[in-house]
Amino acid sequence: MPKKLPNIINNEIQVTSIYYKNLYSDKMVLCNVGSARSSKSYSIAQLLATKFRNERKKKFLIIRKTLPALKLSCLMVMEEQFDKFGLYPYLKWDRNMLNVTYEGNFMHFGSVDDYKKIQSTEWNYIWMEETMEFEYMDYMILKTRLSAPTVKERNQLFMSLNPEDVNHWIKEKVIDIEKDIEVIHSTYRDNPFLTNEYVNILEGLINQDLDFYGIYAEGEWGNKGDKVYTNWDIIDKIPDLPKDIVKVYGLDFGYNVETALVELHIDKKNREIWERQLIYQTGLTSTDLIRKMDEINCDKNIIIFADSARPDSIKEISNGGYKKIKPAQKIHVKDGIDIVKGFRTHITVDSVNIIEEKRRYSWKKDLRTNKPLDEPVKFKDHAQDAERYAVIGGLKVRNVKDTFFKWIK
Repeated sequence: MPKKLPNIINNEIQVTSIYYKNLYSDKMVLCNVGSARSSKSYSIAQLLATKFRNERKKKFLIIRKTLPALKLSCLMVMEEQFDKFGLYPYLKWDRNMLNVTYEGNFMHFGSVDDYKKIQSTEWNYIWMEETMEFEYMDYMILKTRLSAPTVKERNQLFMSLNPEDVNHWIKEKVIDIEKDIEVIHSTYRDNPFLTNEYVNILEGLINQDLDFYGIYAEGEWGNKGDKVYTNWDIIDKIPDLPKDIVKVYGLDFGYNVETALVELHIDKKNREIWERQLIYQTGLTSTDLIRKMDEINCDKNIIIFADSARPDSIKEISNGGYKKIKPAQKIHVKDGIDIVKGFRTHITVDSVNIIEEKRRYSWKKDLRTNKPLDEPVKFKDHAQDAERYAVIGGLKVRNVKDTFFKWIK
């Protein structure tokens, strides 16, 4: 056993007020509704790590709609919490089944595809991350499994979400009807650990789109309005494609916001695109980005169309061995979107951030008339920018055998 575990009470582990609101609630269902970066998901992760450390013979289920999304979100944040709580060296992992045990406690990380295992078990604590992704039947099935034996602490189901659609089943069938529920509302103001730059991004939404500002800054129920893209679907993986299909990369730079690198396969004749997320991460310098590109074996013979506003970064990456990086062509965003909309886009299921961006990517609305404008809301759109650079550039690539630098006139 650890000689001394970190303690929340004496501030060895920092938490927000949202942690305590979840901790002290005695309701069965705790619906955490809030803005972007309000600490709701992180606070639930901290609370479940606390319970996993302190309680005994409890069963925890942490679930998202898809397994790739789970691995890139809940699993990562829970591993971070286990490390901060000093538990990591004492955990027993089954990585194949995504199970972890500690002092008689059992935790499973699952997805909707995992229901055959979930339906045959009982749980003390369930966390449905990004609950808007789920169907009402998913929720009802999970709630019936909240039946593991307990003595002192009550079994509870935690939900965490951005309130994107006032007509969603969460609002109509759960919040507005159920009695044994507490809605814990939060905004970015509840998270004192945010950078000033990110706060400015959220507060700046008020000058772009009032619906987006309400949802992602104030955590209010709303309607995201007219979606930019509807002609897309999700696939398991990129299939074997003909050799004449053009393959390119698109790159949008960031640091405090995400750097996005995407891989596109463009069928110009049949107007189809196959797309995969390669990198989506904050805090990357050019040196870090080159290292990550090397780690994932990016093909140095494939052209990269990168954000032209960062010529110094383009030069650094070129010097780092990716000689075929080029600044993306500058055209109006609306014109670029129109080009992308001319293709049916297939996105791999493990491209979690691309999918999330696609689902929320919406046209900005006139602040006076509330009518859609020919400009998207500038928020969480890094993969969309990278995709657009790649499509516009890729259409000028003649074919693979032309080594990518012969252009269509």
